[in-house]
Amino acid sequence: MIISSHNLLNVVAALITAGDVNIPLDLTVEILKKLPAKSLVRFQCVSKQWSTIIGTCKDFINSIVTRSLAQLRCDLHFIFHHCSSDPFFFFSSTYHQKEHSLPIPRQCQCGMFEYQYVRGLFCCSSLAFNDLVKIYNPTTRQSVSLPEIKYPSNKRFCFFGYDHVMNQYKVMWVINGLEDQSSEHVCQVFTLGDPMKQWRNIQGIGNHSPTVSGVLHINGTTYYGARIPPKNPSGEVTLLSFDFSNGGQMWVMENAEKQEWSKTIFCLPEYPLQGLRCPRFSGVTLGGEIFILQLIYDPNDPLYVYYYDPEQHSARRTEIQGTSPRSDSMLLVGVPDHVENTMRL
Repeated sequence: MIISSHNLLNVVAALITAGDVNIPLDLTVEILKKLPAKSLVRFQCVSKQWSTIIGTCKDFINSIVTRSLAQLRCDLHFIFHHCSSDPFFFFSSTYHQKEHSLPIPRQCQCGMFEYQYVRGLFCCSSLAFNDLVKIYNPTTRQSVSLPEIKYPSNKRFCFFGYDHVMNQYKVMWVINGLEDQSSEHVCQVFTLGDPMKQWRNIQGIGNHSPTVSGVLHINGTTYYGARIPPKNPSGEVTLLSFDFSNGGQMWVMENAEKQEWSKTIFCLPEYPLQGLRCPRFSGVTLGGEIFILQLIYDPNDPLYVYYYDPEQHSARRTEIQGTSPRSDSMLLVGVPDHVENTMRL
């Protein structure tokens, strides 16, 4: 009888669980690192020690994320946010009505939600519902709500990122400091896993107004579009902009330390992009294609995903099967680099 490596690892793990085999801790950890993420989530109930290793040990969690990064597939994953009377969403590479879903607070319109994904976790935020900020882990199916911001303003912007130096996930609120010049410019940061579980003020980031043009995370640094006071000579920076009637501009960072950028101007083909309503740049696939989604999909809209290859100057359109008919509108968010993460929230 031939036993696959995964089955063999599960057998060994079962023997350890039953206490039939006495294996040193360091070897146990190495065995656990070889197991699929779904098995690791299940094995957290074996003992408190295993739960700590799998869910809170940063070195172990990083090894799982690194392994997953090395096995990235080219297909996109999506956050399917249903804009119904009882809003909910699920996360998958395919559409399935019975997929595990998570509820969202009511009384919010679809466009009032923002999703950001970083290294296996994603953040859902909304100003329309008591400054909602929730972190979700699709691998463990856990979620956690962050404390309410104690600062009155309807001009806030939320950013989610990963500090690779400190090995920490952080959420940042930036208050728009340009709408009211007399108001204080505030930036607050929440560190996931911080025992204090509170927001802290950050000083010295300069007065500016973030835009809704999107956010990028590159090697531990968060980049987002912003307007700055006219007296500032450095001007306004745009990472990527689209004019679907003419073309687009793409800025590529050549040197992060020197802030050197190169610009590429390209023309978009008429088909199939011309029929796209309310287009929204969503990211870049592992193959280098820019993928574009609609802002909101109405109940009768097919869930089309549009791809543009700037190297080949070609475009294509694919449909997510099994999504019609629907009884509600949908917000669709694409994730090109989903990885497994066993971090406990």
